[in-house]
Amino acid sequence: MNRLHYLYADPAEAFRAPYDKTIEQLYNGLHSDLQVRNGIPASPQELFTRTFIQRLSSPRGEILRLLRADDTTCTSWVPHVPVRLYAARGDTEVTYLNSRHCQRALDAHGLRVPLINVGNVDHFPSEHLALPRVVRWFERLLPA
Repeated sequence: MNRLHYLYADPAEAFRAPYDKTIEQLYNGLHSDLQVRNGIPASPQELFTRTFIQRLSSPRGEILRLLRADDTTCTSWVPHVPVRLYAARGDTEVTYLNSRHCQRALDAHGLRVPLINVGNVDHFPSEHLALPRVVRWFERLLPA
C-alpha cells in the first residue's frame, strides 16, 4: 500500500528486521500467495515495529482514511433475504470492526443481523470454523 499511499518513509519504520528488507519485494505482484505467506512471520508482533502497531491500533491520518475507505461494504447494501455475519476476533486480514460496522449499518436500515464470532483465530481458520455453521443455518432455512 505504501506505493499508493504514504504510510512510512522507510520500511524499517513499519517492519522489523529482517522483513524491512524483504517485505516490499514480496508484494511486487510476482510472488504467489504461498511465497508471500512463507516470507512473513506468523504474528503481527514479529512483522511490525512496536511503533507501527501502535499507529494501527489507534489509526489517524492516512491509515484511518484507508480503513474507512475499506469499510464501506454495508453502508448502502440492504439485503432482502436473511443475513448473518461471521467474523473472527483474531483475524489479522479483515478486522472484526468491519463486521461490527456492517452490523450497525444494517441496523440503521432496520435490519437486525446477528454477528457470530467464530473465535480468536486468523482469517483462513475462521472460514473453516464459520462454514459448517453457515451450512447448518442454511439447512434450517430450507422449507421442510
